[in-house]
Amino acid sequence: MIITIDEQNPVPIFQQIIRQVKMRVASGELTAGSPVPSIRELAVRLSINPNTVGKAFRELEREGIIVMKRGIGAFVTEEPPKEFVSGFSNTVIDNKVRDLVKTAKSLNVPKKSVIEKVNVEFDGGNR
Repeated sequence: MIITIDEQNPVPIFQQIIRQVKMRVASGELTAGSPVPSIRELAVRLSINPNTVGKAFRELEREGIIVMKRGIGAFVTEEPPKEFVSGFSNTVIDNKVRDLVKTAKSLNVPKKSVIEKVNVEFDGGNR
């Protein structure tokens, strides 16, 4: 599992980790029972304080996304809360659509053109 940190992003690092793990679970990239890198491993890989990773993992565990097993590691829960998967996916899509619309408006791209482009992408990029 690849997690990256954007130090220029105003979002705290622990929240960036949470979001990326959630994204991978919601997309199916991380499935039930999949291992998640250990706190120490991820901290070393990202060159950050292990406490930051620990904070992210505790929040993910509290939300029922992962389970931490002492001495064994962290894993995606067998059944992440269904409301998380649908709610998180909708939130991500809402934010992306909002950004798309904002960009299209700033570039004076007509609504019809944006909708056509979205339809083309949904159909596999074929016109």
